[in-house]
Amino acid sequence: MEKDENAIALLRDKLQSLLLDKIPGLTVNGDINSRLSGNLHISIPDVPNSAIIARVRHQLAISTGAACSSGVETPSHVLTAMGLGGR
Repeated sequence: MEKDENAIALLRDKLQSLLLDKIPGLTVNGDINSRLSGNLHISIPDVPNSAIIARVRHQLAISTGAACSSGVETPSHVLTAMGLGGR
């Protein structure tokens, strides 16, 4: 299991590097040193969430909110606590 976690983290880090290189203004949110292997939380200024999801929904598991707020239309308390206003 540890081997799988490390492999997933390497893939996440590769995706993160590619995104940071290709998308001006992209921000990686949260603690990049203490996170789940398969988690990459980003913000892209001036690009609507719906546009991002439409482009990558068939390649990635993606959402506009925190998993703990699934199905809730109010801003995520987790994202709000991170200073992201529930985006």
